[in-house]
Amino acid sequence: MTVISKLTPFRIPDAAATEKECFTVPWSAGSLREELNSPFANYFYVTVDGEFAGYGGFLALSGEGEITRIAVLPRFRRTGLGKKLMEAMLAKACELGLETMFLEVRESNAPAIGLYRSFGFEQVGRRPNYYTMPTEAAVLFSAEL
Repeated sequence: MTVISKLTPFRIPDAAATEKECFTVPWSAGSLREELNSPFANYFYVTVDGEFAGYGGFLALSGEGEITRIAVLPRFRRTGLGKKLMEAMLAKACELGLETMFLEVRESNAPAIGLYRSFGFEQVGRRPNYYTMPTEAAVLFSAEL
């Protein structure tokens, strides 16, 4: 059974382990804790049969949101969990009355770009050499909610 829940401090170690497995420059448990403590933060996690499988979140401020992270553990990819996390985040954004959602993604991350496009996100910009390890451009997307 797949369950989406609000990310709580209790689940930060799981999110930090997911960071290490999914990103070349992972956020630390301390960074995650600080992020989660922000009054603008809205983070969720997904479990499959009780096992932590991924998480995602966004910041909401002044009618706009920015997706800051979405990560699904490799063994759970291509099972629709990223889509479920996006649905939860966008539902919360609408509940909060946000009008626009933004995000950035590595230009080589075709699966993520496909996911974002499937939710109506459109490319609005590009930041050359934004990411490191490896150096790569960020593609900026936005969607009207």
